[in-house]
Amino acid sequence: NDSLSEILSSTDVTMILAETEETQSVVTQLQKKAETIQSDLVSARSSLEKLKGAAYSSARIEQEIDLTSQVAGLEAKEKVVSGHLKRSRKRLVALQERSKELLKERRARRGGGASGGPSSQSQS
Repeated sequence: NDSLSEILSSTDVTMILAETEETQSVVTQLQKKAETIQSDLVSARSSLEKLKGAAYSSARIEQEIDLTSQVAGLEAKEKVVSGHLKRSRKRLVALQERSKELLKERRARRGGGASGGPSSQSQS
């Protein structure tokens, strides 16, 4: 978060845009990861539900233990990925806002210098 503060205080538009692009890439990767985990979780839960209707045996108990463990692991991963995704999205929004500010300032400086000349001449 300290490095984000440093980046956001920078006036280097190129650096801000590069960070924005990198963060967008991270968000995309995390979204894909979250979707995969969610899909795996649905599948594991479905398998666990189907297993409950199976005949009671040591094989069923072993499968139930494995699937329950798999579900728990996927839920833990989902929580971790979700946290990273939330933070990455916040970072992305902050970077996008900062890049818009800097680009607006850049346009205002260019526009202010160019429009200042002709308007002062027309008043003479």
